[in-house]
Amino acid sequence: MVKAGRLEERAFLTQVDMSDPGAYDNYGAVGVGAGGYSGGRGRGGSVAGVGLSFDVTSLFRRHEPQIVDLFQYKVRVPEGIVMVVAPSAPGLTVGACVRVLYFDSGHQPELVPAADC
Repeated sequence: MVKAGRLEERAFLTQVDMSDPGAYDNYGAVGVGAGGYSGGRGRGGSVAGVGLSFDVTSLFRRHEPQIVDLFQYKVRVPEGIVMVVAPSAPGLTVGACVRVLYFDSGHQPELVPAADC
């Protein structure tokens, strides 16, 4: 569902670090393997092996923090007032026309600038 409205208030809420969530919690993939072979056709003997590997490239790949400012927006739509928490974006200034986008998943609606109210 989409509703058109006018942005009435914008208040800073908090900052969120949106960096890659897996960047610092581990150092890559680790693998362990084992194998065996027993000779056939009259030959005796066996061969066994164990291997270990890990990804060292992630040790050198660090991600810079990506800090995003979140704002609480107050939007007047025909049905009343809607409060939306969203990141700062160009065109989301007090007095601007916006569209409030509602998704079926029940998550927080999103705001996008609009040409008309």
